[in-house]
Amino acid sequence: IIDIGPDAGRLGGQIVYEGDMKDLRKGSNSHTVHYLLGEEKIPLPSHRRQWNNYIEIKGARENNLKGIDVRFPLNVMTVVTGVSGSGKSTLVRDVFYCALKRELDEYSDRPGEFVSMEGDLKSLYHVEFADQNPIGRSSRSNPVTYIKAYDEIRKLWSEQPLAKQLGYTAGFFSFNNDGGRCE
Repeated sequence: IIDIGPDAGRLGGQIVYEGDMKDLRKGSNSHTVHYLLGEEKIPLPSHRRQWNNYIEIKGARENNLKGIDVRFPLNVMTVVTGVSGSGKSTLVRDVFYCALKRELDEYSDRPGEFVSMEGDLKSLYHVEFADQNPIGRSSRSNPVTYIKAYDEIRKLWSEQPLAKQLGYTAGFFSFNNDGGRCE
C-alpha cells in the first residue's frame, strides 16, 4: 500500500505509509487505515434523492439486446453496468444516445433498433456523450498517467528492496516497457 496524505489539497502530498497491509497500523498517521480496517465508515445518506422524471426506451433489440425496456432517470447519477459484451455500449450509445439526438433534431447516426421512446422528452434540450476513447496518446493512458502521477509511483516501486536487488529502474515499471506490465 502507498498511502498519500495526511489530508487533502495543500495539506496532502506526502507519503504517510508505504508497505504491507499487515503493518499499516504501525506508526501511521493515515486517515485511510481506519477505513481499511473497518473502524471508520463513510455514512450513506439517510435520504436518497428521489427521481420522478425519466426517459424510457422500450423494446431495445440491437446487437445483444433482447427487446429490453429501460428507464433512464433524469437529474440523478445513473450507472449502466454489466459484463463485457452484455450490451451496455449498444444500449447507451447506439440506442439511447442516438435516439435522443434524433428526437432533439440534432444530427445522429441511425439509432439502434427499439420499439418506442417515451417519458419526459420535453425537459431535454441537448445531449452529450462522453465516449470510451483514451484520454492520452496511448490506449494504456489513464487518469494517473495523464496527470503524470504514475512517474512517482514507478519511482517508489523501483526503490523497493526486491526491485533494487533485481536492478529494476523506474522505467521497468512503465506500461510501455516490455516486461514492465502484465503481459
